[in-house]
Amino acid sequence: MAKSGRKRKRAEKSKTKLRQSIKLPKNLNETQTKITAKKIVVADQLKSKDSNTETKLTKKKIGIKDLISKLGHYSTSIKSEALDGLLELLKAYPELCQSELCPLLMAICPLNTQIESKIRQNSRIIFQLILQNCRSEKHIQPLSSMIVAHLCCALSHLDFNIQLDGLKFLDIILESCSIVVTMNSQLILPNCLNQIGLKSKSSDKTNSKLTVLQWKTEVLQRVYKILTLVQQEGSQKVVENGTTKNVSCDAFYMNLTIVEQQNR
Repeated sequence: MAKSGRKRKRAEKSKTKLRQSIKLPKNLNETQTKITAKKIVVADQLKSKDSNTETKLTKKKIGIKDLISKLGHYSTSIKSEALDGLLELLKAYPELCQSELCPLLMAICPLNTQIESKIRQNSRIIFQLILQNCRSEKHIQPLSSMIVAHLCCALSHLDFNIQLDGLKFLDIILESCSIVVTMNSQLILPNCLNQIGLKSKSSDKTNSKLTVLQWKTEVLQRVYKILTLVQQEGSQKVVENGTTKNVSCDAFYMNLTIVEQQNR
């Protein structure tokens, strides 16, 4: 039995196996480094809606949107470079003051409470340039609450130098856009009068470039200008139930009594 099993295994090994040989092509494992690329051209896809603003650039080839975004940077040098670029761009293209009015004011007004005096000074120059090139005061009315909010922050700041620059910021508004002051005199006047009260109580003059008497004179001059504007607006009397009523002046004197009670 053992011999027959061995003979059978040998016979199976000796059988020819008929299989078709498959010849594979050469160089199948090679890595192809050739890259075929085609250009895709989509007309007007990458163009912005306002193509005119793209052509209005500074000498450093920076647009107004990039300059506005740099004003929110934490670095003082980047802010000062952005202010210089904005001043250059707005002088070359004054029409940008009208087309980009809202983003410009939203970025410029908060800079009036910055610690660096150079940034505050340059921001006031640009703010005055924007108001001068604006077509009408009606375009600034929707932004008056934002402007007054930053003005009040500057007038009520703890730093005396920022308070003094806040008065200069108020001067620009009085000269270029008086309607903002008349609309929000109830908010501006208490902050101005509070400066007089704080200066009379404080004897620290190291942080201020002016004496207490000079400071009070500066503040009272602004209060007088605001009062004249309010009085001019109040001259337009409103007839109600057969009586004339001066609405603006009444509101002004009410604010004076409130501030006097607070100072007491």
